[in-house]
This record gives sequence, structure tokens and C-alpha cells, in this order.
Amino acid sequence: MQLPARTSVMILNTVLFPGAVLPLRIFEMRYRAMLSAALAGDRMFAIALQRPGARSESPCPVACLGLIRAAVENPDGTSNLILQGVVRIRLAGIIHYKPFRQYRMELLAPDPKESLVVDALRSRVLELAEARARQGIPLPLDAFKKAVGEIDGPKTIDRFIESLAQWPDAGQLADLIARLFLQDNPRAQQSVLEAIATERRLKQLVQILMGEVVSAQSKGQNP
Repeated sequence: MQLPARTSVMILNTVLFPGAVLPLRIFEMRYRAMLSAALAGDRMFAIALQRPGARSESPCPVACLGLIRAAVENPDGTSNLILQGVVRIRLAGIIHYKPFRQYRMELLAPDPKESLVVDALRSRVLELAEARARQGIPLPLDAFKKAVGEIDGPKTIDRFIESLAQWPDAGQLADLIARLFLQDNPRAQQSVLEAIATERRLKQLVQILMGEVVSAQSKGQNP
């Protein structure tokens, strides 16, 4: 797949990860124009998290480039689409603001290297994910129905964690767990998105999950 040197950007309170799919409803006029341009071109645009604390619309510099997998225009001019994350990018400078934002971009390629440290961090992330699951957070079992089988019963969490443990790439596993276990914490998800190297990404996720486990335990939500 040939990737562009520039991209249009949609700013949301949502983090898109490479490999994830995001359903969107496009209704603002600027984003309708952006979608039309994308569909006429490379079918790509980026999702960026609104910068925390910014008074005006401002994207976090690390975002995710997405590919439009499907788009349906509605009779009222709005559209529904499915965007799939492709790769982490850094927004490297604004090209124009109107009719929609477009930025120069830099690809942020992950470090695929495996190591004993990465293996240990991977195991720790899975342990903490299991602890959070046993503390009663909602599990996205529908997404793993084929891997998990039945979605009720005492073995559900075991089989869910087993399915996660089979994920072959440690960096992708970190993204997946951040997406599934931090759905209500876009700032935490953003910190994982910004961790490009696999080891750093896993360390960041361990720190976040450990904090959530301890916080839940202090509230009496022991596994």
C-alpha cells in the first residue's frame, strides 16, 4: 500500500489504533468535503485526539492514518463509513485549515524487535489485563465470540485471556489491550499510541493497568 505524504485530519475525543476499525457518521460540512476528497483520492484520512486542555480545536501531534473500508451516503447528505487504522503518524505541519484541515505527515514505524524484556512485559500486561477483567470491567466478548465460545460461565475470562495471549506481535497486542481495556480513557489510549517502540509501549501499558488495578482494589473491587 502506497501511503501519502499529507493527510486530512478529523479531530475527535477518540483514539484510533492501527488495525482497529472505527464506525463514523459524517455530518459536518467540512468533513463531508473531506470525505468526498478522500473517496476521490487515496481513501485515507487521519483521526487525531483533541489535545487535552486546549481551548480551541487542536489535534494531538501523534495520530493514526485510516483507510475507508466502506462508505454509504444517506439521503440527507450525511454519510456512514467504516475507517480502519493503518499506521501511526506524526502531524508535521499544517498545510491548510479550510475547507478542512490537512497536514504534512511523518510515518512512525514501530520497532519489531523481540527481546527478553519485551517477553516479560508482554506477560505482565496479560496478567494485569486478567486482573482488570476479574475486577468486573465489561469485557468486549462479542469481538472475541469465535475465540471464546460461550460468553457466560466461570471459564469465560480464562478463555478470553488465552485468546489474547495467542496474539503474535507484542506491539499489536499492546494496542489491542489498550483499545479493549481503556475504552473510557482516551488520554491513556493516546499515551499508548504515542509510544512507538514496542518495549516503551508495553511499559506504558503496564503502568496504566497497574494504576487501574490498584485503584479498583482500593475501592473494594478485588479479583
